[in-house]
Amino acid sequence: MVRAEDHAAVLKIWAKRHRDLSRARNQVVCRLHAVLCDLVPGGVSKRITAGQATWILDQAEPRGAAGMARWMLAEQFLAHPRRIDVQRRDVLKKLAAAVQASGTTVTEIFGGRSRRRRCGARRRPRHLPLPQPRSLRRL
Repeated sequence: MVRAEDHAAVLKIWAKRHRDLSRARNQVVCRLHAVLCDLVPGGVSKRITAGQATWILDQAEPRGAAGMARWMLAEQFLAHPRRIDVQRRDVLKKLAAAVQASGTTVTEIFGGRSRRRRCGARRRPRHLPLPQPRSLRRL
């Protein structure tokens, strides 16, 4: 028989794995962007998609051994987010199955307190005025 503590442990494991994969993906994408900026004269825009990165690599003409090494490194970095995305989807499926198997909701297992309350955030005191946009502030 599986206890609620066991369900909570399983959910924590899969949630942590998903968070770790998301962080790893972000790290790889940042590294890919940095290599592409070094590879392309003038750099690339701040936000690029995987399709744009592929197009940039197809259009890039590496110069010299260092340029070729950057191109090969960018090609390797481009494969990593796709692999991590597949892993994240698998983890989400396992997490959904674990929630279903627990027979309850996640808030019932971990406690129904909201994130705001757990972090100690408080409401704005009613006697203080609402913040105003810069355009309405006095000089």
